Amino acid sequence: MIITRIWRRQPGTWFCISTKKGRGTWLDSWFHKEKLHTVAAFVERHRDCDVYFCPHGFSAKRRIKENAVAPHLLWSDMDEAHPDKVKWRPSFAFESSPGRYVGLWVMDGVVTEELNRRLVYAIGADKSGWDFGQVLRVPGTINYKYASLPRTRIMWSDGPSYNVEELKTQLPREEKAESYDASDAAEVYRKFERKMKASVRRECTNKKEPPEGSRSEMFMKLAHEFVEVGMSRGEAVTLLKANRWNKYRGRRDEDALITKTVDKAINKGVRGSRVDVDERDDGPDYEWFGQSLADVEEQNIDWLWYPYLARGQVTILEGPPGLGKSYLAQMIAGHIIDGKSLPSTRERRIAPSRVLYCDLENSVASVTKKRITWNGFKRQENYFQEERPFSVDDIEVMEQIEERLGKLKPAIVVFDTMNTYLGRADAFKAHEITQTMTRFRQLAEQYQCAVVLVRHLTKGSRDRDLIERGQGSMSIAGMARLIIQVGRMPDDEDVKVFGMVKNNLTKFPMPMTFTIDEKASKEDPDSSKFTWGEWQKGRTFEEIMATKKEEGGSALDDAKDFVRDQLSGKTEVSNAALHEAAERASIRAATLKRALEVLGAKKSGSRWSMT
Repeated sequence: MIITRIWRRQPGTWFCISTKKGRGTWLDSWFHKEKLHTVAAFVERHRDCDVYFCPHGFSAKRRIKENAVAPHLLWSDMDEAHPDKVKWRPSFAFESSPGRYVGLWVMDGVVTEELNRRLVYAIGADKSGWDFGQVLRVPGTINYKYASLPRTRIMWSDGPSYNVEELKTQLPREEKAESYDASDAAEVYRKFERKMKASVRRECTNKKEPPEGSRSEMFMKLAHEFVEVGMSRGEAVTLLKANRWNKYRGRRDEDALITKTVDKAINKGVRGSRVDVDERDDGPDYEWFGQSLADVEEQNIDWLWYPYLARGQVTILEGPPGLGKSYLAQMIAGHIIDGKSLPSTRERRIAPSRVLYCDLENSVASVTKKRITWNGFKRQENYFQEERPFSVDDIEVMEQIEERLGKLKPAIVVFDTMNTYLGRADAFKAHEITQTMTRFRQLAEQYQCAVVLVRHLTKGSRDRDLIERGQGSMSIAGMARLIIQVGRMPDDEDVKVFGMVKNNLTKFPMPMTFTIDEKASKEDPDSSKFTWGEWQKGRTFEEIMATKKEEGGSALDDAKDFVRDQLSGKTEVSNAALHEAAERASIRAATLKRALEVLGAKKSGSRWSMT
């Protein structure tokens, strides 16, 4: 895990993770340096929380400056300062939310707060994010301040390291701050009295002890008000120091803490009036319904394949077993890696692009590579298939996968089949699957790629509406903008057809047929060839499937389709895995046995095949 990699390089005995669920209170949890291997499991247990870490170590289990152990590391909450565009490239760079960044710089020796502050000011980052005790979002965790629930992602972790003494000479020296003498507060007040609101003037002159429990909010509000009326940094600090709401009074680092508060107010003012979801917790500063449609910049859909696949969107590709859903997905991928146009009513060429394909069922060597080669796709260096199992709720794994996504920049990511990657989420429980579907959508949005989820239809669903036939909760269909469904043509069982059953982005296209010739070459009897068919003009996919439904169907037919899908080609499946998959597909053991007999499936030991 990347934060434990960082921590192992730092001095100190204890390391801190801070969590908060919803609008609850912050809770600091501590990890001894010898127990850092337990951090990943802790973060996983708190995946429903906002999770932060302190980049440096401590000498005792309390997150105060006195316990901080000076690290070999600098850090910055960079806000909108892009880490790729700053003079000193970070060793580690994260995107904590869309368009907002975090940087860490590995040093060859011990650093001070003063050096960290100089770096933060030099790169134009958040001027309040440099002190010991600062916390940063843990990569791989979800930012719950956003309705879209973006995941904090690693941009890179292999940046340069720096020499402390060299950096001291390179960074500009800070300008001397103005005097913070509290005796000057009266003079500062008189200078700005007429510019202040009446409520602010009252707070500057009231000497009564303020009520408990509200100091932080009022202190920050006054800092914003002082900056807004034009006070300099020193003037604002001077007046805050003398104010009754000064929550830092008497502390050894009082001036530094008040300065940090003012810097935060200044930094927010510099960013302008853009409504930022990350600042909603600031209470009165957020303006609800503050943006009209006139202020919104219109964006066009970036289609990879009109109107089926779009960057930043999730498409579901579904159908009964044995109809070539995976083959169709692989052929789409083949066109993308070569930059070949896909059949469409709107011609658009794309540059050869990378494809990431997650697939446990089709061997990359004996199935995928052969299919791609048989069908004439050349640029196979653009096709990446992952056969190792994982789930999208595994924070540590997703952290590594997203790091690869950031480097490879794929046009499309395929999960075949979707259920394989759900982890502990129950596809039939709306509240669980909704959160998982949100993670798929985050991948599409953050990496501007099309995400394709391949899934089976529920057995016995022929009497349902098309959109209701996919396995799992209806929430799955609800969260996808695009759903493609595959079926058979009623007048020819060898011809398949695909059409859209949901499209929230544009009009529905005509259905289109395709065929898969299982004996395409005399030289290689195991070869196959995919061929695009014809547009079904004047017919909707629903009409074609309704014709099929009228012909009827049986549980045995469903089981036969299932067996064909599971044992396609030379695929061998263990008896236990076959029965487990059949149970998930709602196929009874007796029906499965009959289907295996009818199709002539062979059992060798404990494994089934069609040869």
